[in-house]
Amino acid sequence: MDSQIRALTISVFVLTGWLGPTLGMSQESDQVRTVIEQVRADCAEFEDGALDVKPGAVSQVELTGDDRPEEIVDSRFLSCSSAASLYCGTGGCSIWVLAEGTTRNLLVKDWQVVDHFGTPVLLSNIHGSECGGDNTRRCARAYVWSQGSLQTVD
Repeated sequence: MDSQIRALTISVFVLTGWLGPTLGMSQESDQVRTVIEQVRADCAEFEDGALDVKPGAVSQVELTGDDRPEEIVDSRFLSCSSAASLYCGTGGCSIWVLAEGTTRNLLVKDWQVVDHFGTPVLLSNIHGSECGGDNTRRCARAYVWSQGSLQTVD
């Protein structure tokens, strides 16, 4: 019961923007709210779970080159009381990259945005099967924002 009350309280605070700075979310971020509410609904659908949104769940990053922050929602910081692995597993965890009105879901083990000679690059560690091996094989993928979408770097 306490976890349900806590989840309801967090829901109210998130929806009203009261916890925005604490969670790293801006009050203007409808895209973040949409992702969080979808995850909350998925959690509730599985055995009436309650979602816990931890600090670090939302990061502001520069991906598009317009000097306005984009956002990444990282499921490593979202936990469902009824499903320990709702968005994370041996293959990694879901992240949602929110930029210019688009949402792109990626499965990653970890991620980081770096500046590569003036170009923002999203680097991700991914499951080794994506590189012809198993989960013990090191594997990475890079993404850049180009022509209105997130593109894989070959």
